[in-house]
Amino acid sequence: MKISVLFVDDDPDIIRGLKRILRNKQEWETFFAEGGAEALGILAENDIGVVVLDIRMPGMDGLELLKAVQEHHPHTIRMVLSGSTEQEVMLRSAKLAHQFFAKPCDADVLIKSIEHAWLLRDLIDNKRLRDLITGITALPSLPSAYVQLMEYIRNPDASIRQISDIIAGDMTMTAKVLQLVNSAFFSLPQKVIDPSRAVALLGIENLKPLLLYVHIFSMFDDSKEVSPYVADLWKHSIMVGRLAREIAVMESSVRATIENALTAGILHDIGKLVLLHATRQKTGVDYVSIADEQDLLGASHPAVGAYLLGLWAIPAPVVEVVALHHRPSESGDDGFTALTAVHVADALVSNDSPGSSVIPGLDYNYLEAINKTDRLPQWIECYHRVEEREPSS
Repeated sequence: MKISVLFVDDDPDIIRGLKRILRNKQEWETFFAEGGAEALGILAENDIGVVVLDIRMPGMDGLELLKAVQEHHPHTIRMVLSGSTEQEVMLRSAKLAHQFFAKPCDADVLIKSIEHAWLLRDLIDNKRLRDLITGITALPSLPSAYVQLMEYIRNPDASIRQISDIIAGDMTMTAKVLQLVNSAFFSLPQKVIDPSRAVALLGIENLKPLLLYVHIFSMFDDSKEVSPYVADLWKHSIMVGRLAREIAVMESSVRATIENALTAGILHDIGKLVLLHATRQKTGVDYVSIADEQDLLGASHPAVGAYLLGLWAIPAPVVEVVALHHRPSESGDDGFTALTAVHVADALVSNDSPGSSVIPGLDYNYLEAINKTDRLPQWIECYHRVEEREPSS
């Protein structure tokens, strides 16, 4: 199936340049528009998979177009390619766009990003669910974390450390901050994986407008939504992230492995949050078992989480761990990685008796293949140490 891409820019030189660069991409079906109104006409008549647009355009600007695409064409992947240097405009686009690129942009980077986002569609066979995920602009956080964060952000004496601790303790906030800080607008030399470092790089001056005016985060706003299942989901995710980091520290001196383990551990079940919304729409209940995900909703939570995080351009090592945290043998790894740490941490935290002889959900064949079976007793001890440090609920 061809990639159908619509480029929208009011600069004729940019359009001509894009046409020249893409003239040999036979596997692409490309469309070009020099304004929002023309773009909406093309979207109405064609099944567009990806739209790449500028923000500053006369008439209907890019923000209006992004909102229209999100509302009326939720299946379309939304990317911003802009030369605007106005920070407020860029921050306002953060809630609506999946990925962000700054002009001038390396053509190969843009092409590869579009192709990668398109290939992610293969993770989800169910079109309705895929459209639901692509249409998401924000995922809710627990009220306690959201309220505390808003109090800190309004407090002139609050430190960036206090704010980063809250965000790093919430899976949806972590994902969105990583999406923003790794965008081309910040021009960082390498991808950022640690959520606390991401918050520090964004800075309070960027976080304040994102929180107060753009409403980049939201919260569960009624008692029905904050069910015991949801609360347990957050507690489990944060515990897995912390335990995965401790296991990675025990087994590796590579900083990237440790950071990947922490962040992927926090985010490993974010697909459950998306499926929760889909489940409510289909069945009216707040919970679906892992065994029933595929039959009831047409996708597993690891695939859903990986698809969303990939759309948001979260670093690939984290996306891979999220996708494979229940099936680590499919990674082909022959040694300890962040995936090992998250897989083991998830199994231990999920099990009521992690000291038992057989731990449900743990892939013993995988541990044997990477020669780490003998380390399991030490990891179980690590679990107990981390559990003792966790505040009781």
